Formats: sequence, C-alpha cells, structure tokens
Amino acid sequence: MSFGNTAPAIPRQRRDQGIGGYFRQASIDAPTEGITLSLLGGFAGATRIDEFGRDVGDLSVVGRMLGFSLGKRFSSTFRTDFELAWRRAATRRSVWQDPFNPTLVRYETELKHFSGMINFYHDFDRIGGRFLTPYTGIGLGVSRQQFNLDFDDTSRNDLSTSETRFALQPIAGFSINVTARNAFFFESRGFTTFENDSSNVFNETIFGWRHTF
Repeated sequence: MSFGNTAPAIPRQRRDQGIGGYFRQASIDAPTEGITLSLLGGFAGATRIDEFGRDVGDLSVVGRMLGFSLGKRFSSTFRTDFELAWRRAATRRSVWQDPFNPTLVRYETELKHFSGMINFYHDFDRIGGRFLTPYTGIGLGVSRQQFNLDFDDTSRNDLSTSETRFALQPIAGFSINVTARNAFFFESRGFTTFENDSSNVFNETIFGWRHTF
C-alpha cells in the first residue's frame, strides 16, 4: 500500500525578498485616498534676515523647526494638508563699531516664527524599483514673527519687533512607505516671509512621519 505525500506544502516565496521587497510591497499596498497625520522637525537655518531696513545677518549657526499637519490624500498623485509649525534661529556676534575708535560690540540675534500653512503636494511615479516616492509642493499661509536684537552692553537699547507676515514655502522631498499606511519622509524647504521691504528666508532640512487613516 502506498500513501501520498502528507508533508505540508511549502509556499512559493515571493519574487521580492528582503527589506527592499518589504518596502516595495508597502508602497504598492498604500492607500490612494484618506486622511493624513504628519509629525515633522529638522534644521531651520535663517540664511537672510532683513529687519529695521537693513540686512542684519545670517542666523544659520543654530536653527530648528517642529510641527505637525492634518490633511487629505485625494489620489495617488495629489494631497494637501494644514500645517502648524514653530521655528527658531539665533546666533551671537561681535563687531567693531568704529575703526578709528575701536569698540567691540557683542550682541545676540534671535528670530522666531509660529506659522499656519496650507500645503499642496504632487507625488511623482515611484523610483528605485517602486521604493521611493519623490514629490514637490508649495505652501501658502501666515506666520507670527518675533525678532530680537539683544546687546551685551546694557547702555545700548535692545531692538525687538513682533508682527504677522505672509509666508510662502516651496517644498521638494521623497517618502518611503514602511507599511501600507505609514511613511517616513525627507524634505528640503525654503520658508520665506514678506512684509513691505522686509523679508527673511529659512533654508530647512525636514524629516518626519506620516500616517494615512
């Protein structure tokens, strides 16, 4: 008497193997519509500061940005979100006030923003074997700015302004789906505010996490 093979069948392995295949499958399974929640942060060096009618310097020494956004994905290529973010950049300087009667003036420059932006994104076709999703975007909104110029010399008057400004930010980045509904993303931004003849620019490197419900 002969018996058939009773050993359990071994499932055929997927063509995509390893961590690369896992990420590719997560991208394939990602929803094309839904509500999105993002947490983000990074470096935000202010590369041009124009206040009080003159250029007062580069604040790229120390800068940071934190924020979150809530949005909606309308299709596989278009999504939008509303973002709240906080930025700060500051540096210390020493300058010679008068070359004929040298006086070393030390001061600290600080710039802070709290912004509300509406961002619009376009996702391009996946690259790297459907591993990375590059995208571009533009953000429009307003920002509450506080600028401080504090002198170490107490005999000098510190300078300070606080005002609301129009804000614009071009965005370019890419995302990696680690699961069907969760992605890490990396961005480069140029956050800029305008008010009459005064403006400032933050060059930002952003990283974050996005979940699609």
